Amino acid sequence: MLKSMTGFGRAEKNAGDKTFLVDIKSLNGKQFELQLRLPAMLKPFE
Repeated sequence: MLKSMTGFGRAEKNAGDKTFLVDIKSLNGKQFELQLRLPAMLKPFE
Protein backbone atom coordinates (compact mmCIF):
# COMPACT_ATOMS: atom_id res chain seq x y z
CA MET A 1 0.00 0.00 0.00
CA LEU A 2 1.29 3.46 -0.93
CA LYS A 3 1.93 5.53 2.19
CA SER A 4 3.71 8.60 0.84
CA MET A 5 3.96 10.53 -2.40
CA THR A 6 7.06 12.52 -1.48
CA GLY A 7 10.01 12.07 -3.80
CA PHE A 8 13.14 13.70 -5.15
CA GLY A 9 15.13 13.20 -8.33
CA ARG A 10 18.14 14.76 -10.03
CA ALA A 11 19.60 14.42 -13.51
CA GLU A 12 22.63 16.01 -15.12
CA LYS A 13 23.51 16.16 -18.82
CA ASN A 14 26.65 17.52 -20.45
CA ALA A 15 26.30 18.78 -24.00
CA GLY A 16 29.53 20.19 -25.35
CA ASP A 17 30.61 23.01 -23.04
CA LYS A 18 27.15 23.25 -21.39
CA THR A 19 25.85 21.36 -18.35
CA PHE A 20 22.12 20.95 -17.73
CA LEU A 21 20.96 20.06 -14.22
CA VAL A 22 17.34 19.18 -13.39
CA ASP A 23 16.01 18.73 -9.85
CA ILE A 24 12.47 17.41 -9.35
CA LYS A 25 10.74 17.42 -5.97
CA SER A 26 7.29 16.02 -5.25
CA LEU A 27 5.43 16.73 -2.01
CA ASN A 28 2.13 15.49 -0.67
CA GLY A 29 -0.58 17.85 -1.84
CA LYS A 30 -3.44 18.40 -4.22
CA GLN A 31 -2.13 21.47 -6.02
CA PHE A 32 0.48 21.65 -8.77
CA GLU A 33 3.11 24.36 -8.65
CA LEU A 34 5.94 24.67 -11.16
CA GLN A 35 9.03 26.75 -10.40
CA LEU A 36 11.73 27.27 -13.00
CA ARG A 37 15.16 28.74 -12.36
CA LEU A 38 16.82 29.52 -15.65
CA PRO A 39 19.79 31.64 -16.68
CA ALA A 40 18.79 34.98 -18.23
CA MET A 41 19.69 33.77 -21.74
CA LEU A 42 17.09 30.93 -21.49
CA LYS A 43 14.20 32.99 -20.05
CA PRO A 44 12.57 33.45 -23.51
CA PHE A 45 12.14 29.65 -23.70
CA GLU A 46 10.32 29.45 -20.37
